[in-house]
Amino acid sequence: MQRFIIGRVIQSIVSMFVVSVVVFALVRLSGDPIQIMMPAEASKADIDLMRAHLGLDRPWTVQYWRFLTQALHGDFGRSVRFRRPDDCGRGSACRPRTEPARSTHRSPGRGGGP
Repeated sequence: MQRFIIGRVIQSIVSMFVVSVVVFALVRLSGDPIQIMMPAEASKADIDLMRAHLGLDRPWTVQYWRFLTQALHGDFGRSVRFRRPDDCGRGSACRPRTEPARSTHRSPGRGGGP
């Protein structure tokens, strides 16, 4: 039983590593994140400065290593969309932004309805 559990743990670690590499590569291949973050009127110097600040001017292997070490420490960076830290990995309560759907439908078989 112990051998089985150790095998499953090793498989899980390898699977998470492979998934993280694939996701990292797909995100990088999908486009330049700087084009999303910077306004259209940004100068080339501003774009280069932001790229250097975020480490996007470094090789992919260096970027992935930085991503991996920060993720293992629970640091998932800043949200590009909301421009604030993504704290879901740091023990904060990550709640959905919408209220759960509440049904107002009353079926005839349960004492409600016409």
